[in-house]
Amino acid sequence: MLANQGLIKGGDLENAVVIVDKDLEVDELDKLGEKLGIDEKFVLGDTGILNNKSFRFKNEPVRHKLLDLIGDLALIGVPIKAQILAARPGHKANVEFAKMVRKMYQQKKLVKKYQHANKEGVVFDINAIRKILPHRYPFLLVDRIIHMELDKKIVGQKCVSINEPFFDGHFPEINYARSFID
Repeated sequence: MLANQGLIKGGDLENAVVIVDKDLEVDELDKLGEKLGIDEKFVLGDTGILNNKSFRFKNEPVRHKLLDLIGDLALIGVPIKAQILAARPGHKANVEFAKMVRKMYQQKKLVKKYQHANKEGVVFDINAIRKILPHRYPFLLVDRIIHMELDKKIVGQKCVSINEPFFDGHFPEINYARSFID
């Protein structure tokens, strides 16, 4: 399957252990050899490993998976300090996880760049927003960002009062002073 996808081009029986999880006939083994670009004849060993190759280490498959995970996490692009627990990891899941961690890193980096004071429930306060947006009163229509998912979603708040300049223009028939007295 990997060979059909154009992968494992550098793999051979000297630098890889090929585990076969089903019985194969001689002609199927020959076809497998062709796909892998191996000219030599090989046999399916008693252990399910081609040519009865033995592991260099008892836990070699686990070590391989661990190295795959470390390599895939290198896609994040920055050093990470973490404890990661993985059950049956594979490249697809590893890469998706790396993308999620990278997005979290980029978001935290962005917040750190503009938001200097930690405020509970606030991603960006008005001071951070003023650093990001060129707009100023009365066109700065965002007071705070309370939730952000980078490249997906931002939730902001605007506190509106009766003193906003657009109220008179939109509702000229309402006498605001009279409605507060009533």
